[in-house]
Amino acid sequence: MKKVQKAKAGVPLLQPFSELVRLLSHPDQWKRIAAAQSLGLRKDRTAIKPLVEKLNDPSPEVRLRILEVLGLLAKKGLPEIVNSLGDRNELVRIQAIQALEQIGDPAVKRKLWGCLNDISGLVRSYAAGAIGRLGDRKDLSKLRLTLHKERSPFARIGLLEALHNLGDDRQTTELLSLCRHSNYRVRCAAANALGSLTLKPLTANEVVKELKQLIRVDTSVAARESFLRAIKQIAS
Repeated sequence: MKKVQKAKAGVPLLQPFSELVRLLSHPDQWKRIAAAQSLGLRKDRTAIKPLVEKLNDPSPEVRLRILEVLGLLAKKGLPEIVNSLGDRNELVRIQAIQALEQIGDPAVKRKLWGCLNDISGLVRSYAAGAIGRLGDRKDLSKLRLTLHKERSPFARIGLLEALHNLGDDRQTTELLSLCRHSNYRVRCAAANALGSLTLKPLTANEVVKELKQLIRVDTSVAARESFLRAIKQIAS
């Protein structure tokens, strides 16, 4: 997901707070987005209440951006953010997961487990990744069981990443296998996951060697770029 960007659509950052709040109800969705982003850039936690009140905006793009800002401002998993885990839009649900992860409230972990039943494999992947970063080793057995039943390659990538982050470092073999998947988006996601892991030196060398071989044969520019980026991340 993209980070909060500078305000657009002619909404200056230095607008009075009350004016930015008023613009959250503007007919133009891009002005509503810009107002939300400006409130986030001010880092003023008094903006949380008016932002939360707009999480029912008819535009999924506005809801997504508000959640993005709330992830920066909120200190706990507010019920309205948790409710967005059930949003009808897939990308909004993903952003709700990321906001809750960024807030870092352990109390929401139970809600994230529920996202592993989402209809979208991509949402399940993000939820698993968040659990891997918010959870502990007590979650390993349940994650392994979920992985055993999961069929979506995207969701499996998130589960594999979560298992690794919680101390089960045997996941690189399958992630490398997914770097050869027929779908280039899966290959990109698997490479991105590998690049995010903290690997032991020997494993890191093996992964880099394999990715270098894949760069030479993969026909997708996006996949090759993902492999190269992963190599650089592992090396650093």
